[in-house]
Amino acid sequence: MAVMNLPYSISRELLIDVLHYASDAEIVEPPALREQVKALLSLVLSNYE
Repeated sequence: MAVMNLPYSISRELLIDVLHYASDAEIVEPPALREQVKALLSLVLSNYE
């Protein structure tokens, strides 16, 4: 596992950048951003159920 630290000022931008990596990436910190990703992916998944 590789760890990458990315400075950012707008969490939405970081979220979009990380999601480009799909299942090859995991947000470890900050916890609030991790929760945002979970909520967004749940919404996306609901489009396919």
